[in-house]
Amino acid sequence: MSESSAKALTIMRGWAWLSGDPDGNTWPLWKPIGEAINRLAMEGIERPQNVLIELLRDGELVAEGDYRWRKYQWGRHYSVEEVNSPIKKRQWENLANLLEAERQELKMGGFLLDSVELTNLGEASSYPYECEFEFGRFSLSLCPPDTPDTDRAYYEESFSAWDVQVRPANLDFEMEDSEEESASSRTSRGGRPPAKWWPEFAEELALYVYEEGIPEGTGHEGQSAMIDGIFARMAAAGMGEPSRATVQPVINAVLARTRSAGN
Repeated sequence: MSESSAKALTIMRGWAWLSGDPDGNTWPLWKPIGEAINRLAMEGIERPQNVLIELLRDGELVAEGDYRWRKYQWGRHYSVEEVNSPIKKRQWENLANLLEAERQELKMGGFLLDSVELTNLGEASSYPYECEFEFGRFSLSLCPPDTPDTDRAYYEESFSAWDVQVRPANLDFEMEDSEEESASSRTSRGGRPPAKWWPEFAEELALYVYEEGIPEGTGHEGQSAMIDGIFARMAAAGMGEPSRATVQPVINAVLARTRSAGN
């Protein structure tokens, strides 16, 4: 692990990664990948995007999101689509390898990487990767160079992920500490008190869904619109606002349960 990555990981472990409810239940939080990059930059980490990719490649961080993964090999087509699911480490390894290949090519006075033709997947010529972490997404287009499509080693692969979120890979010790504190608190104080903003947020969430309904889409699509709308209501009423990361799991759960019920 590079010095920059080790420093970034130490910084990230100092962030809040646990949330809870008024009943004392806790769960790990995720942070949008763009937010993590911005925060690392503000805390003095140079090239935070590359550092984050290195940590994900090495398994020090884990990521989840929505994605579409397609592949053509040996005359067959394969496809997987997931919502709010772990993004495999191999995708970060592929991205890191492409970035390094591009860096080496430019260092030697060469040009950018060649475009990739995914003819059998029906995709036009594209650059091997795209990173738009500020919008929470990235994509990969893979195909072995100079390999005939009749060769057994030939394949085409397309991977596109969005709503990407990250957190440290191992939060066990933090969760154990929280659970111990929670148990002792419930014994001595009769349960954990709700956060000051919780009743107001719950009220505005209920009214928002009643009056506005939920945004159109699937999975977690529309979560930002809901959070913005609820926070606007709270601000207009002079209420304090929680952090987006704290309420995001609640909003996602509401979207999932409402959409699964067909509402």
